[in-house]
Amino acid sequence: LVIWRVFRIMAQFDGIDTPENMNRCVNNNYTFTGFWRSWHGSFNTWTVRYMYIPLGGKHTQSMTVWLIFFFIGLWHDLWWSWVAWALLNCVFFSVEILIMKYFYSKKMLWLRRKPYWRHIVGVSGSFNVFLLMIANMAILHGFTDSFLFFKLAFFSAGYYLTLPLAWLWLYTGVMFMQEIRDTERRKNEGKKF
Repeated sequence: LVIWRVFRIMAQFDGIDTPENMNRCVNNNYTFTGFWRSWHGSFNTWTVRYMYIPLGGKHTQSMTVWLIFFFIGLWHDLWWSWVAWALLNCVFFSVEILIMKYFYSKKMLWLRRKPYWRHIVGVSGSFNVFLLMIANMAILHGFTDSFLFFKLAFFSAGYYLTLPLAWLWLYTGVMFMQEIRDTERRKNEGKKF
């Protein structure tokens, strides 16, 4: 993460104020939306300005995500692993968009006001982190080996201990992330996500 700061400082020495590239640590995001907004902020700003908004923005978000991630995958390199990365991100992101639209609608306000809502977010957020790991493992392993890696890491001998411990670890992390966001809201620190 330091490398992003070095280049930003160099630009500021030249009088250019660039966006903060890592406004949240990559380990402080439990949604695809939050993760990709935080990752490489200047490129995200460019993508939103020149692709997302012209393609319809929030009104066509479910379709726009597919075009943008395939563009970014091909922009990085013409390898099948990047196509796998784009495809997995699109599938998982699209599912998240649908779930978020449902649970953050007015008719589900009663559920969000319940004290156990934080725990629902904790469980679903930890599942989402697993999906983020699978999608980003595709860069290294492509279509087939990403799932093989995940299977060997979490569903081979001893998985009955590894998977619950990993899930508990991620759940605890998501609960801390929620507390960080609540603290930011109380202090009016004004982060977007």
